[in-house]
Amino acid sequence: CLKKLSIYLICLKNMKNINIDLVKPSDKELEITTIGPGFNNGESVVIHLGNGKWMIIDSCKANGEVLPLAYLDAIGVSCDDVKTVICSHWHKDHYLGLAEILRSCKNSEFKIAKIGNFKNFVQYVFMLNEIETNKAGGWKEFEKCLIALKEVGQRKPKYIFHDQLIEDNDQIKIDVHCLGPSDYAMEQFDSLLLQIDPKDPKEEHTKALEENMTCLSVTVSYDGQAVLIGCDAEVNRRDKYSMDDCTDDCEDAKETGWCEIMHNSIILKRNSPFGCVKIAHHSSVTGYCPKFWKELVKKDALIGVTTIYKSSNSENLPHKDMLSQYHTHCTHQYITCGLEQNVQPTEVFPGDDTILDITKQDLPGIVVCRWSPDEKKWKRYTFGAAAEVTGEFLKNYHKNLVD
Repeated sequence: CLKKLSIYLICLKNMKNINIDLVKPSDKELEITTIGPGFNNGESVVIHLGNGKWMIIDSCKANGEVLPLAYLDAIGVSCDDVKTVICSHWHKDHYLGLAEILRSCKNSEFKIAKIGNFKNFVQYVFMLNEIETNKAGGWKEFEKCLIALKEVGQRKPKYIFHDQLIEDNDQIKIDVHCLGPSDYAMEQFDSLLLQIDPKDPKEEHTKALEENMTCLSVTVSYDGQAVLIGCDAEVNRRDKYSMDDCTDDCEDAKETGWCEIMHNSIILKRNSPFGCVKIAHHSSVTGYCPKFWKELVKKDALIGVTTIYKSSNSENLPHKDMLSQYHTHCTHQYITCGLEQNVQPTEVFPGDDTILDITKQDLPGIVVCRWSPDEKKWKRYTFGAAAEVTGEFLKNYHKNLVD
C-alpha cells in the first residue's frame, strides 16, 4: 500500500500548469525527453543513462522554472542523480538556466565542445561582457556557468570532441558519443579570437563569432537502438539554403557541420540506422541533410521530435514545407508546441484552407520516449503543449509561425 501511495503522489507532481503522470523509468529503461517552453524560444533534452543516472543537454525556462530540473522533480528524480550537463552551443534558446542547473546538480560534470584556446576564449567572453552587457548573450551565460562551477565543488568545464565517448553504462551497455564540431571549425573559431584586441575590439570580429560554428550533436546507443540528438548542427551549404544545393558525397563542404559528420564520423555510421531523432535546428532547412535521412534512419519505425523557435526578427521555425519534409521520413513525429484552436491568425497564407495558430501560451511541451529492453519497443508520451504531427496537423499548419 505504501508503494502504491508513493507512486500516486509522484503522479500528482506538476510542472506549472502541467500534470506529469509518469513515474521515473526503471534502471534498464533508456529515456529521451525533449522539452520546449511553449511559444517562447528554447529546448532541452533529458536522458536517463540507466541505473538512475541522468544527463541534461542544454536548458530552457518558462514561468520562472528551469524546465529540465522541473521535469526531473516531477517524476521524482533528485538533482544529485544528474551525472552530466552539456551545452551544445551558446545560443539563447539552448542555455537559459544552465548556471542554475550547475548549481543544483552538484555531482555533475559540465561538458562543452572545445572552442579553440580556452584562455583566448575566456578573455573574449569577459571583454565582450564588459563592453556589451546587454548584448553579450550566450557569452554572459558562459561567465555565469564558470562562476557556478567554481562556487559549487570547484569544478571546471570539460571538453568533448568529435566521435568521443561522453558516457557509458557498463552494466546495461548504454553508450553516449559526441558528434562535431570539426577540427576545422574549432581552428576557425580560435583564429577569430586571436584577431580580437581586448583594448580595441572591432565589431566585425566580435560579430563574426557565430555560436553555431562549434555546435555539437549527441548519439545514444542501447540494446540495438540508436538515438540522434541533433541540437543546432547545420549543413554547410556555403550560404545556400536550398536542399538542392546538397551533394551526395559531401566532398565539397565537409569542413563543418553535418557535411563533416556525414563524411568523417565513424560513430554515426556504426550506430545507424537511427530509430529516434531529435531533429536538428528546429526542423529547418539549414539542419536538413538529405543523405542522412535517405541512408541512416529506419525506414519503417522512426520517431522524430522537433522544437519550435521564434527569433527576434520574426524568423519562425519550423516552416510548413520543412515540417512536411521531415514528416515523410517519420513513422511518428512530434512537436513540443501544438496548435491552438479557435484563434484568429494575424496573417493569411494562400493555399491553406484552415489556419490554426501555434499556441501562444507559455506552456511547455514535453515529449518522452522510453525504450524498454524487456518489451522491445518505444513508449511515447506527450505533456503540456506537445502534440503529434499528423496529416491533419500539417493540413492546418501554416507556412510560418504567426507573430
